[in-house]
Amino acid sequence: MKKFNLSYLMLLVAIFIMLHTPNISLAQDPIKVSPHTYEVLLDNERVRVMEYSSKSGDISPMHSFSEVVIYRLSPSYKIKLTFPDGSTEVIEGKVGEVRWDKGLREIENVGNTEARALIVELKQPQQKLEQ
Repeated sequence: MKKFNLSYLMLLVAIFIMLHTPNISLAQDPIKVSPHTYEVLLDNERVRVMEYSSKSGDISPMHSFSEVVIYRLSPSYKIKLTFPDGSTEVIEGKVGEVRWDKGLREIENVGNTEARALIVELKQPQQKLEQ
């Protein structure tokens, strides 16, 4: 009978955990991973306001937002969101549409036009109003 190797077992356990856990280490700030598509317009203790602008074929690598409000600025565009589990969602946006969103994703401009949006990211939960 072969001798039991604890190091081998620990390596297998580590691989299993890595394969079955969302890769949170990929959850990066969009400004850091994709400075060519995001520009900070305002940043304070409550919100960060960014402009998203991408040309056809541009990809913003895996990044995350806390809670955001997205206001679309382009007349029409088509982007594909890819999530950590490999699932995707294609969004066809039009100027003036508003979306509430959060989470980890990669964004690819899969349309033929520029995609532009104003993104307001909330930093702190709303304080209770005094009565």
